[in-house]
Amino acid sequence: MPDYTEYTAVRRGRGRLTRETLNKLGKVLEAYFDDVRGQGVPDRFKELLQQYDGKEDHRRDNDREDRD
Repeated sequence: MPDYTEYTAVRRGRGRLTRETLNKLGKVLEAYFDDVRGQGVPDRFKELLQQYDGKEDHRRDNDREDRD
C-alpha cells in the first residue's frame, strides 16, 4: 500500500483547503480506493449478498401475491 504520510493538509482562512491540497487529497484517495477495489469482494460477503437478494426476491413475490 502506498505511503501517504508525505501529504499534509495546508489550510487557509476558515478551514478551507487550497486547490493544490484538494488535488493531492483526491489523488491519495483515488490510489487508496483503487488498491481496495483491486482486492475484490470476499467469497463470504458474496454469499451473504446472494442470501439477501434471495430473501428480497421472495418478499417481492409475496407482496405481488397479496395484491392479486
